[in-house]
Amino acid sequence: MVPSTIPSSIFGGCNKLVSSFLPRRELRLRSGLWHDGKWKESDDKLKEIAIKILDSIRNIWCNPAFDDDFIESLDEGTYVNNVVVSATHASLSDNPFGERAFITTYERQSVASADRRGDGGMGRRPDIMFITKEDSKIYELMYAECSRIICTTQKEDDDRVKLWRETNDGMYWVHKSRRPEKNQFGIIGVQVAGLKMLLNVLVRDNTPPRRSSRNLEDSTTVSSD
Repeated sequence: MVPSTIPSSIFGGCNKLVSSFLPRRELRLRSGLWHDGKWKESDDKLKEIAIKILDSIRNIWCNPAFDDDFIESLDEGTYVNNVVVSATHASLSDNPFGERAFITTYERQSVASADRRGDGGMGRRPDIMFITKEDSKIYELMYAECSRIICTTQKEDDDRVKLWRETNDGMYWVHKSRRPEKNQFGIIGVQVAGLKMLLNVLVRDNTPPRRSSRNLEDSTTVSSD
């Protein structure tokens, strides 16, 4: 049976939100950050984020979708939403972009890719993107290509090529708009192939080709075994 009334405290909270809401100011990122092999966050902040990631892993281990009874027939969407996206949210918690950033999971057309193709061409559609906005311009900072838990070698190879092209499109767009200096900016590419997760960072150097480094290759840990 549905309650006939809503508590007054809830009404009060809704009214307070509406009456006190103010649009956020335009984002201004910190300058002077470089890819120099050093952490940009404090030890306490890194520990806080690590705990959130471990909590997301704990939830995955408890999820019945990843029991042996279902794992072979599990579709890509369920895998992405329950594992990849939750881990991404935990990893990017308290990021400097705040409320001006979001994660897409519905194969949204890449603005960077469409611009690079030009003449009204259709852009690539990554499985996942991390997007932010600055000075009325959209920037795609992370791309991800994913598979089902059961992944073929051909699918893994195809996604690796797709991800390389997507991160190149993203770097082209940023350099066209902002022209960052050498080692000052990187595009993240994440590939999930079965139980394997590959993390890449594409950094623009002074001379082509762009430099890509594989920072991590590990399991997505859908099981505690």
